[in-house]
Amino acid sequence: MKKIGLMGCGMVARYGHLPAIQHELIGTRGVIRYDVGQQLFKMENETGEHRFEFHGEKDFTGMYAEWARALHSGKSDLLTSVAAGMRVVEIAREATHQVIRDRPAQR
Repeated sequence: MKKIGLMGCGMVARYGHLPAIQHELIGTRGVIRYDVGQQLFKMENETGEHRFEFHGEKDFTGMYAEWARALHSGKSDLLTSVAAGMRVVEIAREATHQVIRDRPAQR
């Protein structure tokens, strides 16, 4: 089982009165897309397109239960390591700063 140690690029846009929330996790071997408006959850990689069951909300109960097991045992089959998670946060922070730095000045 591969652990996902990425944070997504989230985008919220307004169309009428409902927000359209989309996340894309872009990696070296593919893209994972989660689109609330289209109720779409899929992965595209070198083996093709793979669709998954869509859920409108994260499984917070399951995530916290796995986190508690990891704290107790010192390991997890589902969660990434702290070091990898911190590196992902740093990459996201660097990307955010780059976008802010490179955006055109607004008048």
